Amino acid sequence: MNRHFNIFIRIITLLCSNAQESEIRDLLGKVLGVAFAQLKAIKGGKGATIQKLPSAGSLSEEARVKKARDILVSRKGKKKVISSTDLGKQLGITEDDTHVISRRIILKAIRKYKLPVAATNTKPPGYFYIADRSELDEYRASLQSRIWETEDRLRLIIENYVEHYGPLDEEE
Repeated sequence: MNRHFNIFIRIITLLCSNAQESEIRDLLGKVLGVAFAQLKAIKGGKGATIQKLPSAGSLSEEARVKKARDILVSRKGKKKVISSTDLGKQLGITEDDTHVISRRIILKAIRKYKLPVAATNTKPPGYFYIADRSELDEYRASLQSRIWETEDRLRLIIENYVEHYGPLDEEE
C-alpha cells in the first residue's frame, strides 16, 4: 500500500510541475492497473475491467508536432486523406475513439507551421493537405455549413428556453 501511496504522491507532484503528459499517464496506468487487478481478485476474476488510458508515446510533444507536419504535408490532396487513427499510430499515440491527443497534435502542427490542412467526414474520413483552390473552397463551404447548423441549433435552444421560462432579461 505504501508503494501505491508513493506513486500517487509522484503523480500529484508531476501534475503540479507541468510534467510530460505521457509520464503522468504511465504512472496513473500503473496505479489503476494494480487497483483493478486487486478488484478482479476480490470479485473472483469476474467483472473488473479497465480501459487502456490513452498514451502519447515516447516522443516529446514538439517531436510529435513536427512529425505530424511531415505526415500531413505528404498527404497532398483529398485522395490522400489520413485518418486520426492512422496518424496517431504513426506518431506512436494509443488512444480511444475520440482521438483527443491526435487532434490536438494536428491542430498544433497546423498552427505552428501554417499548414493548409482540411478535414473530411466523407469516406474515407480524415485529414489532408489542401492541393488546390477547389479543395479549399469545398472545405470552406463545409465549415460554413457547420457554422450555420450550430447557429440554428443555438436559436432553437434559446427559443425553447424562452418558451419554458419566459423572456430573457437583458442581464442574462
